[in-house]
Amino acid sequence: MKKVLMMALALTMCAGAASADHFGLYSDVAGTSCVLAAPPVGPPGFGVYVVHKFNAGAGAAQFRVTDTTGFFATTQSTIAGLALGTWNDDWSIAYGAACLQDDLNIATLNFLYFGGPLACNTNLAIDPAPTSPIPGAISLVDCGGGFKAATGGRMYFGVTGDSCVDPTGCDPLGVAETTWGGVKALYR
Repeated sequence: MKKVLMMALALTMCAGAASADHFGLYSDVAGTSCVLAAPPVGPPGFGVYVVHKFNAGAGAAQFRVTDTTGFFATTQSTIAGLALGTWNDDWSIAYGAACLQDDLNIATLNFLYFGGPLACNTNLAIDPAPTSPIPGAISLVDCGGGFKAATGGRMYFGVTGDSCVDPTGCDPLGVAETTWGGVKALYR
């Protein structure tokens, strides 16, 4: 068993640093903060940005946004204006080009907040769509036309700092060789 584990770790280390495609929800279009401590009350409202991060190349995505906020959703827009379904059930977004790379704001959701209590459970989350071509996974179409799984993020409202955010922050951490070296050392 120890040999199998060591071989798996060695193969992972050979792959170098890697990051999976990630769809996050952010309070800014650059995708730096998944916390909005004080959402503005009343009109004109505010935007939440869906950003595809660690994007090595994709042309479309499919997911849903799970909403536990109680906010009033007003409008939404997408990167190319082409979206099928609804954002809070089963949303497919075409990027408008055969293949786009790098971090990319693919959609904006607009909300109104009329006051009331906010806590860690007041959030939006990117989850798998019910009709995902990869059952139980957030999916995208890569540049080769194949389907690929991705991770999804969460955005929190009414909290200070990162009190509700996962210890890794708003985005998943990439795999670094130094991390695997430390794990490998545990099994020597």
